[in-house]
Amino acid sequence: MSQQYIRTRSRVQWANRPGLYRETPLISAVKANDLQRVKLLVESGADVNTPDHNGWTPLHFAVQQDTDDVEETDFEEYTDEGEQNGDEGEQNSEDDFEQNTDDDDDDEFELDAHDFEHGTDDETAKIIEFLITSCANLEARNSYNETPLLVAAQNSNNFGILAYLLSCGACIDAVDDEYHGIDLYLSKEDFIDLNRYTLIF
Repeated sequence: MSQQYIRTRSRVQWANRPGLYRETPLISAVKANDLQRVKLLVESGADVNTPDHNGWTPLHFAVQQDTDDVEETDFEEYTDEGEQNGDEGEQNSEDDFEQNTDDDDDDEFELDAHDFEHGTDDETAKIIEFLITSCANLEARNSYNETPLLVAAQNSNNFGILAYLLSCGACIDAVDDEYHGIDLYLSKEDFIDLNRYTLIF
């Protein structure tokens, strides 16, 4: 057995070693909002989908972080453009929304992490992006049967993060053990707008 293999195996074991309540080093790094430590652990072999004792994965914790600094201005600009392409001076109702969907340019609604980042220093947005690009499971369920999207709707309620998760493939129709979906935590208008994104994607 080579020394290189032993070192690699030891590094992977260290990166995935659970602590109290089965909290992995990666979960601890996400909770600390430490992007560099998150990257180091994943590069060392940490499993991005290992849950704690309550079934919470690193992505569950990432999307519930304090996201007050995560801007939603880009998303608002997209929705404003969609409204301007409809009847001028009128707000789109649910019926207007369905009629105008086919007239919108799909390119206006393409999202990536930059659409919810706050400059280049926002650790939360970058951690979420990094975990998803590292194959974090968007449909992982915790002990309450909640997906990361449901956790984000309840805790951060940040429109940009919700839209980004949907753009990456999260299921908007997911419900928890009590059959609660994200519509329970959002205004009617916000839920309609998020459904608009699912139609585009």
